[in-house]
Amino acid sequence: MHLVKGGSLEKDADYFNALSADVIAGKSGYGDYSVDDISRINAGKIAEAWSSIGDLYENIEGYGIQSDMETAFELIYLTFTQPRFEENIFSNYKREINKNLEAKKSQPTMLYSEELIDFLYKKHFRVQYFRNKNDIESLTLKKLKTIYQNHFNNAADFTFVFVGDINQQDFEKNIVLYLASLPANAQKRDHYRDLEINTRKGQHKVIRKTNPENRSDVVLLLNKESDFSLRKTIIANAVSHIVNVKLNELIREEKSSVYSISLNSFISRIPKAKFLSVTSFTCDPKKTSEVISLVNKTIEAIKINGIEQKYLDNYKVMMENYYKKSIKSNSFWLENIEYNLKHQDSFETILSTLEDIKSIDKQEIQNFVKNYFTFENYIQGILTTKDYQ
Repeated sequence: MHLVKGGSLEKDADYFNALSADVIAGKSGYGDYSVDDISRINAGKIAEAWSSIGDLYENIEGYGIQSDMETAFELIYLTFTQPRFEENIFSNYKREINKNLEAKKSQPTMLYSEELIDFLYKKHFRVQYFRNKNDIESLTLKKLKTIYQNHFNNAADFTFVFVGDINQQDFEKNIVLYLASLPANAQKRDHYRDLEINTRKGQHKVIRKTNPENRSDVVLLLNKESDFSLRKTIIANAVSHIVNVKLNELIREEKSSVYSISLNSFISRIPKAKFLSVTSFTCDPKKTSEVISLVNKTIEAIKINGIEQKYLDNYKVMMENYYKKSIKSNSFWLENIEYNLKHQDSFETILSTLEDIKSIDKQEIQNFVKNYFTFENYIQGILTTKDYQ
């Protein structure tokens, strides 16, 4: 269930209130009842509903077994119409964030992670999360309550998706009783805005010698402008798996100084299409440059020579097994139906994805790596020890 606007519509001055609104509402309960009250009232029932506000979408999510679905509908209705915002929950929330801020000062890994994100996104305000006490002081219960209500005061903007074992007669009754009675104005529909959270261009190194552990934590970031297609997302996923296998064969198994390694590449779709690849690993500080070189050489070798068929065959078998298992689950259908609704894709693509995966060939893998792993926008992030050379 989703609404297409999200926290992107909020002003920067209200950003942290927008981040916090669903948290406070979720911990406070509904109407005259606290979360503990509701737990007692619904004791023995298997039904839940909760809200969230992201950058681009608001969501109401939930679940319930068939005999308790009316309770799930009641909770959905209350999430829209009677959110509760308790002062003590709000105060505890601020105290917890303050506590985390203080704790973070002695955690070099977290501090460096924030610094690297800031560098990648050029210190864009909307990628930050409570960096100082001023951010916390910007929170007010009145403001976050107003923001929450603004995001959930118009059910006409929502598309409700239910998947599972449904008793049609009871289901239709609950739809009429609870969803049809939600406040709705079909003339007032909002859309997310592009916050222009763009990645840094060029080649850069961000090295900090503050790691308290005797190791290097390395992140290699590649990004590139792209157009979007479902075919490209399928190939990007295949590339991620295949390169991961090759890296682990070459590095983790053959080089005992590497403790873990992974690569993930994808093409985002909204608010604009962009390719991003993230390779992360930990290793002996003395081997840092060598391992980075091995990662890059692995990618370059695919550009020049392609891949062996066995890697692609193994990926296809893995994905076929995954689909055969996943297609029986509610979560698979809910996730895919929601995705297709958000992007206005045909539902037929849900069932055709496996055939699309089976049709990938080695040349497509090689071409994708050639076109997207170009290193023109490349950041090496290294958190290491003070004696790193």
